[in-house]
Amino acid sequence: MELVLKDEGYQIRSAANSIDGIAQFHARCPHLVILDIWLGNHERDGITILEQIKKEHPFLPVVMISGHATIEKAVASLHKGAFDFLEKPFSLEKLLLVVDRALMQSRQQNQMQDQEMYDNQIEVVLSGQSPAAQNLRANLEHIANQNHPSFISGPLGAGHFDVARALHGLSPRRLSAFKNVVLCGADQLHLESLIFGLEVRQVQRRKNLGILEQYHLSTVFFDEITLMPRNIQRRLMKYIQTGRFTCVGGEEEIESNVRLIFSSSQRGGDAALEAAVIPELYVLCKQYEIMLPPLEDRFRDIGPMVQTIINQYCRMLHIVPKRMDIEAVRFFENHKWPANLFQLKLIVQWMVLMALEYDVITLQHLPQEFYQLAEQTQYLHLPLREAREHFEKDFLLHHMSKHDSNVQNVAHAIGMERTALYRKLKTLGILG
Repeated sequence: MELVLKDEGYQIRSAANSIDGIAQFHARCPHLVILDIWLGNHERDGITILEQIKKEHPFLPVVMISGHATIEKAVASLHKGAFDFLEKPFSLEKLLLVVDRALMQSRQQNQMQDQEMYDNQIEVVLSGQSPAAQNLRANLEHIANQNHPSFISGPLGAGHFDVARALHGLSPRRLSAFKNVVLCGADQLHLESLIFGLEVRQVQRRKNLGILEQYHLSTVFFDEITLMPRNIQRRLMKYIQTGRFTCVGGEEEIESNVRLIFSSSQRGGDAALEAAVIPELYVLCKQYEIMLPPLEDRFRDIGPMVQTIINQYCRMLHIVPKRMDIEAVRFFENHKWPANLFQLKLIVQWMVLMALEYDVITLQHLPQEFYQLAEQTQYLHLPLREAREHFEKDFLLHHMSKHDSNVQNVAHAIGMERTALYRKLKTLGILG
């Protein structure tokens, strides 16, 4: 079976027992697993391993085979997520057909998931028609088609991951994998072996594959490059120049083709970035840089962004789409967002949950601290005439309540002639 699959062009790894099989699976996740239900006298059978695989990788296709399994075992494997079950002896033609179908379905599922994620992320970031949004779109389209390492800069929460994912989704590698590497909190030794792999030479030579080898022909995103140790930066720079690297503890050079994307909350030209990044990589970052503006520079785009977030979240919750009223939108446009897009998404999603029974989302659905702020500053977002009318109405309602609706006492308290006060109360709809 292994020889036939190799002749068909598949790269095959085989394991003689359950322990070796699980170790190989964790070292490098395959595109398809062919698993025998009966594994002799080993401590775990195929059904148990199938359950573990499906728990860790729900969409990975697993084809079960056996010459000794009962009908109940075969049905159980299908119920637990196996793509298909082949009973020995089976023809090689049938094997190749099942393998081809399983891989095709897996590719379609991955493409649909990746495309949906990409669509959702980039739709929010690129919402609006401001000059900043138009410039961001133009830069994305230009740099996405390049194969060079790219650099995304901008304030915290501005959407670095979303734009990195969009770069991948617009690139010729869009059908391959996208890997996000979180640098915050990673220790140097672990990070180095995670990226380049680790070769252990004890009784038996063993190699743990690194990201650069696992994600060949794919895209890898490093968030906040200023947290990456300089020796790892130098190794990555050498890889960028040569396309080759060696594992930690290894000697053999390995070829790989991975597109690298870096990001930072510092911009090219900032002293903090220049101090944290080696000169060669710093020059490269400035050459292919996408600068993300803060939300305060895109206040005209906030309305479209908010509605896009609402639409996406309603789809995820399987509810009818809602809209946000103009007063709430004005509050969002004028509010300062220190955490930028990240904070905006969280607040909008909260408001959707608070307005499940309503068609329109209003200021009343804001979190309490934001609602109090909106109440205090609501007049600041209105044209002067509307702001004055709102203030006058609230002012007079306060004094009417304080003086038990006695117009004469209110007029005396606010220093206004009584007949003029009557006219104003009627104009504002306080008196009939």
